Amino acid sequence: MKPENRRKTHSVTIISIVVFCIVLICASGATAAIPITGPITDIYYLDQENQTYVITGDCNVSAPTALYVQADNITITSNGSVTLTCPDSGLNAKGVIISEDVQYTSIKNVTFSGFLYGIECRNGAGNVTIDTCRVENGTIASQPAIRLWNSVDSLTVVDSYFCDQEGMYSNSALLTRLTIRNNTFSDIPDFAFDPLNLYDSVIENNTFTRCDYGIMLNNANPATDAGVIIRNNTFTEFSHIGIRLSGIGGVSICDNTIEGDLWVTPSSFSTGIWLIDVNNTDISRNTIEACGDYGIICFESSAITGTGNILRENDQGLNIQANGNRDFVDTYLSANINSGISINKDVDGNDSFTNITLSDPKTQMDFSGKNVRLSEAGAYPADVPDGYQFTGAIAYIQEDALVADVMRANITFHYTTADIAGITESGLTVLRSDSTAGRLWSETDSTVNTTTRTVFTNYTFAPGEEELYFALAGPITPAEVTIMANLSTGWNMVSVPVRNATYDIPPEIQPAIYRYNGNTYTEVTDLSTLGNWDGYWVAATGPCTLTMTGEPVVNITRTSTAGWNMVGSTATEIPFEGHLTSEPEGIIRGSIYTYDPATRAYTIPVANMPGCGYWISAATDGDIVLE
Repeated sequence: MKPENRRKTHSVTIISIVVFCIVLICASGATAAIPITGPITDIYYLDQENQTYVITGDCNVSAPTALYVQADNITITSNGSVTLTCPDSGLNAKGVIISEDVQYTSIKNVTFSGFLYGIECRNGAGNVTIDTCRVENGTIASQPAIRLWNSVDSLTVVDSYFCDQEGMYSNSALLTRLTIRNNTFSDIPDFAFDPLNLYDSVIENNTFTRCDYGIMLNNANPATDAGVIIRNNTFTEFSHIGIRLSGIGGVSICDNTIEGDLWVTPSSFSTGIWLIDVNNTDISRNTIEACGDYGIICFESSAITGTGNILRENDQGLNIQANGNRDFVDTYLSANINSGISINKDVDGNDSFTNITLSDPKTQMDFSGKNVRLSEAGAYPADVPDGYQFTGAIAYIQEDALVADVMRANITFHYTTADIAGITESGLTVLRSDSTAGRLWSETDSTVNTTTRTVFTNYTFAPGEEELYFALAGPITPAEVTIMANLSTGWNMVSVPVRNATYDIPPEIQPAIYRYNGNTYTEVTDLSTLGNWDGYWVAATGPCTLTMTGEPVVNITRTSTAGWNMVGSTATEIPFEGHLTSEPEGIIRGSIYTYDPATRAYTIPVANMPGCGYWISAATDGDIVLE
């Protein structure tokens, strides 16, 4: 090819590439961002589709509306974070208006200060994103930072901050597919989030601090599932209500932390969750505390379920009013002032409360009925019966005797070794005190499980019984007990389950007593050196009884070495299963053995018996604990 022809070919190729690029750019619709500089003295109309507007710096606004979005696919952003300020409070200006039916508007990194509304979305607007914005110092505190006027679909508000005026509000139209996430609402003198007719939306991971009201959902039809999720939000120091639902159904309220202002305002009447005319709603795993009125109140609400809620230090933990079906499971009540659970007498529903835990101390209860008040706190109404000692666990139930209803309660008291110090464990029982019987205590039919350390009673209110106290008590362990160890001819494994023991030694016992020290046996000649945690070999020339008197040993902690250890007993029978542990955990190896002199063989016992000795093998040095 000739040189001139090659030059022509190159020229044509370059021109073709340029033309192709121009066509490609035009086809993509890409345009340069339009800068917005202040001051804004007249309404700035954003009416070019697919356009980005960049606010270049802080600017004052003296127009009734700063930015008016009239086209689809508009982005309003800034070079960093800028503030639009309306210094004339009498103007009641609006920051941004998104016009009717406009779609895909994004507002990011903008602060609005001194406006009547920071952002207003009008009827039919949709696919709106508000990201990392701030609205503050509103001209009228009761007017919202974000106003949703009539129907709005697909609104996302994330990582934004609202203070000093109502947060978000809508009128009676339809709101669908809202996502309100990771926002902060602070010092709101009215409603932080107050939409009407909200559906298919998520409100999560937001913080509400010192707001009069947190989340208020009001729909027109509680029979319709709204599909709204309220989760992982934090409410602190609100003065009225954290979450209020009215006329709505199909809501999930879960994993929220709700703290009223009772700790800072003792006369507070705050409520954590308030349901009015609500249907098919789940309230689970919320922690609600410091509410001067109610932790949770259900009024004329049905098909309400709740699992794993913690209600503590409120005036009333859970209050049930008017008709409906409510089912609460695994509720934890602690230090609620007036009552843990209160059911009003005009209730005519099928309410159930399963595994209600009262603390401190720990008590669990299942009950059903109506017009009931349950409290975990309160003084004992009468002195303890002679020979008994209270553990500190008490529950209070009140029922209106005028209501023809049957109240049933399953009560489980949990206890620890420390709780029953000075009490004989096997004699633990649930006592009840009835106000109509002079507040005297009487025993209920109780079941003691020393393995799980629980005492259970099932009680049905008798006609005329109005209020009952239930308390865990047991017979006082005598200051001294006498243990009689029956010995057989030959060698016997024995122990001393009393302190400061005195002995009645029969003549059949040979003077030799042996202690195992981990490698060899050593002879014991001084009975005062016998320890309460060790086992011993004692030989007898014939059947006899060794009598030991002293203060009872109720538990054992014995220092062990790796290998076999000869361990003693307590003054009462205790099953090994569930009561024999070690520190560090899991060092006990294999089975426990005791010696049967009648058969001259080792046996595997199931329980610790007073006065017996045992072989226990440990994998390492540590402590063997029996309690």
